[in-house]
Amino acid sequence: MTDPEHATWDLYLIYYGSNPAKSCPLCTKVFAGQGAKWRLAWRFTLHSDWQLIRKAYKSAEGVVCTAISFIDDDLEVAGGEVLNTALAVFEAFDLLIAQPSVCNEPGSWTPYRALFTVRSMVLRYVNMVEIMAPIFEMELFDRMVRPTLFDAYFGWGLDWLWPALLSYPPDKVAVIDEVCVYHPKTDRKNSALYKLEAPMTAREEANLHITEWGWSPEGRAVRGFSSYSCDVISEVARPSPIAAPNLSNFLPGNNTMPSIVAGGIKHWLTRKEPFRLSSVRVWSDLGLNQLGLLVRTIPVFIVGAGIASVMLYRKKRRSVKRKITLG
Repeated sequence: MTDPEHATWDLYLIYYGSNPAKSCPLCTKVFAGQGAKWRLAWRFTLHSDWQLIRKAYKSAEGVVCTAISFIDDDLEVAGGEVLNTALAVFEAFDLLIAQPSVCNEPGSWTPYRALFTVRSMVLRYVNMVEIMAPIFEMELFDRMVRPTLFDAYFGWGLDWLWPALLSYPPDKVAVIDEVCVYHPKTDRKNSALYKLEAPMTAREEANLHITEWGWSPEGRAVRGFSSYSCDVISEVARPSPIAAPNLSNFLPGNNTMPSIVAGGIKHWLTRKEPFRLSSVRVWSDLGLNQLGLLVRTIPVFIVGAGIASVMLYRKKRRSVKRKITLG
């Protein structure tokens, strides 16, 4: 990873491979287990270490853990600053659930067109996020999301369920266009995920979640949404660049983040005024084609077979500490 000392998060790895000596030098800790991603995520929250981690992040002096994310092992991320920026936007706009957009590049794939990057936007408010890289506000994760993982294995149905449990708020669930992750298209039938042992198929799991938690496409339809897609509720467009102060005492490693982004966040957090974030894209000088090349050739988190999930904990120097998870 480039500039790991500038990361505004801590990384935890949940490993489901067969190497007992698996190591991750950049990780705070590695947890080993067997099973599908979301089952391991649930089991991790039952581990004694989870309680110690949770207590440490909640009680550290001057620090509050505010976000957690689970990021799939096949995603490619072009530098740690991508995660820094995604978390900064998550906080600045007071989101509850979000995900980085999917890079709109050849070979990068999502079944939902609305989740591809729109370069003219900072973010778009939507009515679902995918299970491949969700970011949750930490208290929401503890209170609402964690119980839904009790009988989760493949995660089918969870992406529909979470925004519904929030009653589809208009400005709390978003896809963050400020950054993107590259998601290689794969043959789902041959995916290692679906070869893992589980007491039900992925579709049976989706039906279980839908029945257990009372989700229905009709509940979306009465709000004017499509039955089974991702709808954009509203957008936050990228305005003209503005002058931004130096934030060396605000965000660690701000030199990896455009100063306009950091300045906009400080303005929004301190003045509490309506504000629309402005920024220069992290790789704006590369051009679109070079961006695609960068994402594929210099990934920070190309996580190979055997890694189920990685956890990131977002933090701000001296004032706020956040929690995010890769899965």
